[in-house]
Amino acid sequence: MPTSDYTTALTEFVPTASWRLQITNHAVHKICNDELVCSTLRPFQLTIGMFDASGHTVEEHEPIHLVARCLFENGQPVHTLPGQPAILGDRATLANGQAVFRIQFQVLSSQREGKRFRVEVATDEDNPVRLKVISEASRTLTKLFRNPGGATAAAAAAQASPSPSPTGRNLSLSAFGKRKSGDPMDEASADAEVCDIHGLWGEVHRNSVEIARLKKDQAEMRRVLQALGEYRERRSSCSSIDTVDTVSFEED
Repeated sequence: MPTSDYTTALTEFVPTASWRLQITNHAVHKICNDELVCSTLRPFQLTIGMFDASGHTVEEHEPIHLVARCLFENGQPVHTLPGQPAILGDRATLANGQAVFRIQFQVLSSQREGKRFRVEVATDEDNPVRLKVISEASRTLTKLFRNPGGATAAAAAAQASPSPSPTGRNLSLSAFGKRKSGDPMDEASADAEVCDIHGLWGEVHRNSVEIARLKKDQAEMRRVLQALGEYRERRSSCSSIDTVDTVSFEED
């Protein structure tokens, strides 16, 4: 199988055997304006293959335990509270050159300053051979509407043709779920809704920055007004004392 040339899918080679991990299918829930979108309500499939230096699948090997973890788009780990993992379905076994993860994000982009997330898959700590691969970045949402027919067809097409796409990205759409009969929302309106949500969150972030700036300016104005008030009171007190002294002097 040809190797993926997509630049954001990173791999680490083993110096001795030159084996490497590669993502052969990344079944996201939505692709909006060339951006990958996943819902936190449903898992998605991430298929990992193992290949040699010539790009051929390595099928004869001992079972290898793989572990997935969530990263920000810049590669930094996503920290969460104890008992609240960033992803579910973080373990799979590589056998006959393939491992299939069913991963579900538990973190929202909207709660992490609009940041996107990657999934890093690597051999577990007990394995002396270090192999890893990192997925493309995805934006996460809670509720996402899809056209079930189109999604299923896309996923079926990806399964029928396991070879990488011409772009090398190895992406497919994962069936998200059925909508109620007669729902007027179609694929185009769903795309518009997702993009509108992104725009709205951007507007919320900009408004938050502006509100913070206004609060800072207001606090500074209060400080200046308070200082002016105290200065005025001191001047008034000094003027009163001078007046009393003058009157007393004239009486004497």
